[in-house]
Amino acid sequence: MGNYDTFIVIVGIFIAGGIICSLWLANHQKKQLSEQLEKCEKLLQLKDRECAIYRNIIAQWEQKLFQKTQRIPKEWIKQWDEEVRYWERSILGIKKIGHISESKEQQHPMIRDICAQGYADTFFLYEKAMEVEFTAEHIERINELMKRPIFKETYPKVVRLMRKNRIIIEKFVDPLTRKKRYKPTMLLFHWWLYMIDDMITAEYKQQQKDKASGLYRDLASLEIWFEDIPKYTEYETLKKILRGFGTMPGDCDVLCVCKRELLSLLYDVSSDYKAARETFIYYKQLIDTVKEGYMAFEENCRYSTVEKAMKACRKRDKEEKKDLVVLNEKIPTFEEAYKLGIKEWMKSSNEKCDNRLIFWEQLTRQTKLKAIFGEEKVKKLEEAIEKDQKQFENEIQEAVLANRYLNYNKSYAYLINTLE
Repeated sequence: MGNYDTFIVIVGIFIAGGIICSLWLANHQKKQLSEQLEKCEKLLQLKDRECAIYRNIIAQWEQKLFQKTQRIPKEWIKQWDEEVRYWERSILGIKKIGHISESKEQQHPMIRDICAQGYADTFFLYEKAMEVEFTAEHIERINELMKRPIFKETYPKVVRLMRKNRIIIEKFVDPLTRKKRYKPTMLLFHWWLYMIDDMITAEYKQQQKDKASGLYRDLASLEIWFEDIPKYTEYETLKKILRGFGTMPGDCDVLCVCKRELLSLLYDVSSDYKAARETFIYYKQLIDTVKEGYMAFEENCRYSTVEKAMKACRKRDKEEKKDLVVLNEKIPTFEEAYKLGIKEWMKSSNEKCDNRLIFWEQLTRQTKLKAIFGEEKVKKLEEAIEKDQKQFENEIQEAVLANRYLNYNKSYAYLINTLE
């Protein structure tokens, strides 16, 4: 073999070796690349799992934050009730019983106008009614009432209550017995009605507690049933419930009879008293409706309760208000009063959620919202939330690209207005 052939063989060997090395290196690089891709895929899977975990944590946190808004503090309820109680006593001319802070005179801002108008519409009517004197016919009727056990039992209590509050009770000499007696006056019977009202309210609250504790279920199993005590026991309501055959718990039956007779007497004596009383009850129901609205999204408030409340509000708004003295046309309807309470809760809850959009996103998932405001307004709210979400995302993107800190302090309280 010549030198040329040897050279060719050597070159061939080098070329073949180079090809083999290239193939091995390519295969090795491919293997390394596959391993790296596999690692990347595992890392991405881990990242996805981590992201899913974080998303789940955030979702749970958002849910807990929203649930926090659904717990109405007992302190808020207590303060509300005390403020409304103070308003009631002021409007009825009843002095405070026990110690109540002077700060309770200031009603909650959302009902301040209703309270002020209620006071203006009824105060002078009550003042005028208190000046009316009983006729001989009325005195005879009172004497007949005093023969009943419930009147004999509660009369000394109202006298003690008035004396405790330093109310001067007029006395006169009874021409038959020649003894001094307390003179029957509108003021005395007004206080008497207030006291009986308080006693019936106490029975109503006790019944609500007993229902919540399951006592009524236990009684039903023993075939013992009690009628529900109405929240508002006014003259027409009393006539209906006392016409029935059911029995209410405690002393409620006899107290309702006592209240019916007191109302009947006071209404016959003074038409001003009737107008004042019915106007006062109208405003009281309005104020209670605002509170019901505020608590509509409370965690223990069911959808059926909200639906029932809305129907009741609309029914009341359709009722004829023939004996009422409502001088201000701007006073809200019952439906508006219910929604007023809800909007105040929204405002407060938005602050509790640190003014974040998550509160509104969670709120739109509540079926109660459509029952109250209707699908059209809820859809309008959802569109406004979506628009705000996109704006927020755009501002984040701009901040990242510009490498600057994003200080986003936009208030979402304005979203309440989309439900108007």
